[in-house]
Amino acid sequence: MTRSAVVDASVVLRWFVQDPWTDAAVAVADRFDLIAPALLGAEIANALRNQIRFAGLPTERALKHLDGLWSTISDVEDRPLLPAALRLAADRDHPVYDCVYLALAMREGIPLVTGDMKLARKFGDVPGLRLITLESP
Repeated sequence: MTRSAVVDASVVLRWFVQDPWTDAAVAVADRFDLIAPALLGAEIANALRNQIRFAGLPTERALKHLDGLWSTISDVEDRPLLPAALRLAADRDHPVYDCVYLALAMREGIPLVTGDMKLARKFGDVPGLRLITLESP
């Protein structure tokens, strides 16, 4: 049975760029019905721009990756998440854009799947938040 989870850019980018965690990242889409804040689109577009600039990813391929993003992930308006995200960011001295994913997971009562181990360490003890890392079973 598939269940829902929030997914962040650290997982989604690995769908398009090979690294040791790519297989685990791809498996996330089979394991969960995925949601993400609308912010994900801008984060992935920026990461793909870096891949174009520094790794030689063809622009047309990057555009196809970006175009197909929302066929796998349901996007959620992130503006209502900003107060909770700002509170988390201020409490833990962390960038707000990462905390938007945390706020969504907490609001929905579902796990956040992340490949960002720094984020997982920093927020792993937050009440009401369940984190699943690419290193988790």
